[in-house]
Amino acid sequence: MPVRVISVFLALQAFSCQDPVVTPETGFPPITPLGNILSLQVEDTTCTEVYLRVSVHDSTGGTHSVTLWRDSSIVGQFSALTGDTLFVDEGLLPDQPYVYTAVIGGIDTAFVQTVTMPLTSHDFVWETFTFGGDAGSCVFNDVAIINDTLAYAVGAVYIKDTTHVNGSRFYNAAKWNGVDWELMTVWYYWYDDFGKYDSSTSELRCIYAYSPDRIWFGWSNVTFWNGQRFLSAEANLNGLANKMWGAGTANIYIVGTNGAISHYNGFTWTPIASGTSLHFYDIWGDQNKKTGEWEVLAVASNYGESPPGKAIVRIQNNNVIPIDATGTSNFLSNIWFRAGRKYYVCGDAVYETDATNNCTSEPCWSQEVTGWSSLGGIRGNEINDVVVVGINNFAAHFNGVSWQEYTAGGFINNHVAIKENLVVSVGLNPNFTASIAVGKRY
Repeated sequence: MPVRVISVFLALQAFSCQDPVVTPETGFPPITPLGNILSLQVEDTTCTEVYLRVSVHDSTGGTHSVTLWRDSSIVGQFSALTGDTLFVDEGLLPDQPYVYTAVIGGIDTAFVQTVTMPLTSHDFVWETFTFGGDAGSCVFNDVAIINDTLAYAVGAVYIKDTTHVNGSRFYNAAKWNGVDWELMTVWYYWYDDFGKYDSSTSELRCIYAYSPDRIWFGWSNVTFWNGQRFLSAEANLNGLANKMWGAGTANIYIVGTNGAISHYNGFTWTPIASGTSLHFYDIWGDQNKKTGEWEVLAVASNYGESPPGKAIVRIQNNNVIPIDATGTSNFLSNIWFRAGRKYYVCGDAVYETDATNNCTSEPCWSQEVTGWSSLGGIRGNEINDVVVVGINNFAAHFNGVSWQEYTAGGFINNHVAIKENLVVSVGLNPNFTASIAVGKRY
């Protein structure tokens, strides 16, 4: 099982005295810690990898020979000045405990214990629901899961009804109760130029659900459900909405066509200059568990237009900062990640990177699986529990080691959501019906 050296940083560091670390019984000769100049910590784990940071704190600036053990086996040896060396121990077993020990011969030793992540189950049972098709073209564009008995899909559905003035009834959402879906209509309300209170409804393009009584629906504007009634607001979006993401109820972003980004602070929506006219298709954010900071990223492209273009951006303090997208195709439609750990984008394929890639010796992004194309959505519970959907009734699940493919959903799957053991994918079919696929893991 190989060890990969990621990087070595040679900046001098201050250090303080600490209690000696007790060496575990792992089969190698005991070494008495004398110098207190060595420390070892686990940076991250996956199902098959452990990321380790070995730190040497020597104010004299000397060079030290460091040996790294896993249990009773040597997995790495290197020379280090004062600073940090980051290792990745690969090819490990899932859900397995390991003890790592770093040794500077005759001077110091440090150890740490960890457990690799477990595999998640591929055992999803899928059920597909279709709506409309006899009174107009129908589609579901987005989905949000609140819990296993409450989820919402949004889009446009026409149901034939000869008793209605238009010969059909229009719905732009569906509500999941754990067993079936109920069509519903979300309205937008406003005062016209004459002060008259009016309302309208339209195809919904995205949704953000924080709780059963805190739900935002978006198209070019936003309607908010507070548990009792719908309230409408101007999103100040220079385009049509494609996706929303939020960290609570007072930190919400909406992105859309023509480079449109807008932010909600709990009171008002404020547009953010993106510096691009590309269409933003997705946005995701996550809190870095080590730093406590939120990382918010969005993807944009102009699929089918000329010249082709793509962008991955970071939104920070209402500033939009481009980040390296080398290695990806020109069509980017979705993004999902765990901050400071693993990052995925997809469109024509699934591409991945991690926080250790400095993008200097290799492209920032590498293709995860060959043979997949026209992907519509990617989401995860954790880095060992990720789902992706796409065209031709395609869905796949990553359990931490392998991908399992399924036939599920519509001919085109536009977006997907996963929460615990429930997956919902939404889209459309060639016969003009809207589709929802529900995957349950038992």
